[in-house]
Parts: sequence; structure tokens; C-alpha cells
Amino acid sequence: MTTLTTERLVLRPFSETDAPLVERYASDPDVAKTALNIPHPYPEGGALTFIQSAQQQVEEGSALFFAMTEKGVGDCIGIISVSLATAHNRGELGY
Repeated sequence: MTTLTTERLVLRPFSETDAPLVERYASDPDVAKTALNIPHPYPEGGALTFIQSAQQQVEEGSALFFAMTEKGVGDCIGIISVSLATAHNRGELGY
């Protein structure tokens, strides 16, 4: 999978080492109430399960998932995803 770099950000493939930060962010009630697919309370271990599922979807070609990081820092600060519906020639962007 490709890594994308801008002046401020790096969008890179997820790593299982991102799980603690993803879990911390997803556990925030303010984050959960703005997203359809983030349960609250967020289950312990849920981020690792999410990352593994995301990696599988990327391998299957049904979605793209990027860990958003600040350039030069490397820690995950967010997620960008593109769900692909190839039968309809469409995709859905989530962040």
C-alpha cells in the first residue's frame, strides 16, 4: 500500500503498534458520537481488531485505510478510509 506525504502530514498503512492510540481516541465520547461505526464505550482490544479488519479489507481490495500522522512525528493522530464499491464505480471517504 502507498504512503502519501504532504507538507504537514503522512498518510501511511496501519500497524498493530497504532492500536493503543487508536483505542484512546475511539474511547473518547466526543469522537464516538460523531461517527456511525464507533461504539461507546469502546471495547478493550477493539482497536487491534479494527486494524486487523482494515488490513484484511485492503488486501481484498474493498477499502483503503490510512493512519494519519504529523510529518516527522509518526504517531497516529487520525484515520482516513475509502470504502470501494467497484460494482457501482463509487467510493466513500471517511476521516
